[in-house]
Amino acid sequence: MKLDLSEISQRPNMRVVVEVDQPCVEEADFQCAQPVRGQLTFVNGGDLLLIDGTVRTTVELPCDRCLEPARLPMEVRVEERFALAEVLQPRLPTEEDAEFDNTLATVIHLEAGKPILNLDELIHQQLVMNLPIQIVCDPSCRGLCVHCGANLNQGDCGCEPQEPASPLSGLAALLQNEENGHGP
Repeated sequence: MKLDLSEISQRPNMRVVVEVDQPCVEEADFQCAQPVRGQLTFVNGGDLLLIDGTVRTTVELPCDRCLEPARLPMEVRVEERFALAEVLQPRLPTEEDAEFDNTLATVIHLEAGKPILNLDELIHQQLVMNLPIQIVCDPSCRGLCVHCGANLNQGDCGCEPQEPASPLSGLAALLQNEENGHGP
């Protein structure tokens, strides 16, 4: 969804509420199992465009342990502040801006001189930033066998259980060599 920001950017204290009810943006890393719903409020704060609100959806990603699909309900608080001068004249990154990281430059562009907000991209960025580091289908997920790759949630695979290596096993070997009269 694209929003024309030309009127709100010209009228101080103007407030616009936007109801969000749309499919998720196509993303290679995750899919939405439900539409994105919520409400965003846009306010011209004089020299800033304030965007506040909440959006909700359920994303589907592969489990980090077993690779089966995992559904994750998400409620994301959106709080963005854009300088109105930059909204009216968005700056594109140059080659010198290798580390350029500006949300505004990726979600607002000019069309026929009017500032247009790509709401889909803004919501997409908010969802990505709020994904947890580890996705699991279930807290008790047993994952995959390290030997044969079988999903251990579906039963034992028959591989010999492996004793976990102690973090001090290297030190124990050195001590044993020293006790046997062998130097390091």
